[in-house]
Amino acid sequence: MLRTLFILSGLYLVAACTSHPQESPKSLLVKDASQTDRITLSHVRAYLLIGNIEKAQERFELIHKPELSPYALLALAELRAAKGDDIGAQQAFLQSTSYSELDRQQISTDLLNYFCSAKKWPMLQGYASGLETSNMSPSVKNQQLGTIGLCLFSEQRWPDAYNLLSKLDFSQALDPFTYLALARLSIEQQQDKAALQFIEKFEANKTQVTPEILWTSFVVYSALQQQQLAQQSAQQLTTLFPFNAFTRKYLILTKRRVNTSEVEVPPSSAINVAQKPKATIHLIKKGETLYQLSKRYNISVEELLSLNPNLVIDDISLNTPIQVSRD
Repeated sequence: MLRTLFILSGLYLVAACTSHPQESPKSLLVKDASQTDRITLSHVRAYLLIGNIEKAQERFELIHKPELSPYALLALAELRAAKGDDIGAQQAFLQSTSYSELDRQQISTDLLNYFCSAKKWPMLQGYASGLETSNMSPSVKNQQLGTIGLCLFSEQRWPDAYNLLSKLDFSQALDPFTYLALARLSIEQQQDKAALQFIEKFEANKTQVTPEILWTSFVVYSALQQQQLAQQSAQQLTTLFPFNAFTRKYLILTKRRVNTSEVEVPPSSAINVAQKPKATIHLIKKGETLYQLSKRYNISVEELLSLNPNLVIDDISLNTPIQVSRD
């Protein structure tokens, strides 16, 4: 009996081995190459993140057939962007987005902002139109649509910016500046009621002030005939950023002796600036510390103190304006 059981067990083992053949060496090599490429690609992104372009290029050259992988092409777009190759970056980006399996959530807002600075607007608008039917999470879709919309807003492309920003999911949290941009765009659309609602949402959610924010607030409040709020924005602009391009525009208006009650919304060309201001002011909220601000804005505590020499470190009240970047 025992001998019979051994024989049957041996037969089952043989049958199992023949019915489930082992993977061929070729398929194993393909899997190994794919896994190696994923690891290499993560190294490329890490080097790009820290700004080591040379190392990123070296690692990228180890990827097996990058033209067949949407994620490798996306990394190639970032690599070319880091090198300042506008056309090459655009080509790689368009190739990556042609793959249906590409997870668009992997596309960074930094890359979208790069294409904005390179003035690749038709490409950005084409990509944005595809976002409307994508199944990515609402928060990521908002982030990408908002990035492109604000890019078009800053470039004074009013109708295109309004078209994108008005399609945002307003049940999700938005960048406060998005509300302000929509208020400004609503003025362009002669929708004062909508402009008032948007700027109220901006005021309720704002966490920082910049020259562009203060100038835009001044324009919106002026158009809405809210002279006191317009003057408050103008005063903050001239006090916090006395040598900024937006401040100079305001001073030109005042030299022309135009009262705030008579100010009309300046034409698009009047608020076009050659370079977006870099200085940023953060308004202190409850529980915030200088250390938290240093991490958030990638600046040391020592630099914060040097930028704010009158700051008393152990006595910072709510809504205190803190400069967190250099003008």
